[in-house]
Amino acid sequence: MKHNLMVSYCTFIVFYLLMKVEGKPTEKHPVIYKLAHIKTLMDKLKPLDEKMEKAIVAVLAKGPQEPEEESQASVEEKDVPQLESDMFGDYGEEEGEDEQISPEQLQQMQ
Repeated sequence: MKHNLMVSYCTFIVFYLLMKVEGKPTEKHPVIYKLAHIKTLMDKLKPLDEKMEKAIVAVLAKGPQEPEEESQASVEEKDVPQLESDMFGDYGEEEGEDEQISPEQLQQMQ
């Protein structure tokens, strides 16, 4: 939403400046009211932006969280289907490459 407001604000500013450069009257033109309205909306969003910035900084300060032992064990217990070489036909196959991907390798790819 904020990005849309900023794009609209920039568009109206450019239009306003174009009118000024061309010497057209800008007093009481609807673009002035649009600019004022968008500025008011952005001012109303400012406290929300500050709250979000604080929340983002707090999350980043925590750093990456390690998965719990239970959740890791439950992933290993599940039946992870093995990829077979014929699943993808001849695409990407090279001679002598008949390896199947282990669950550990599959997790590392993600």
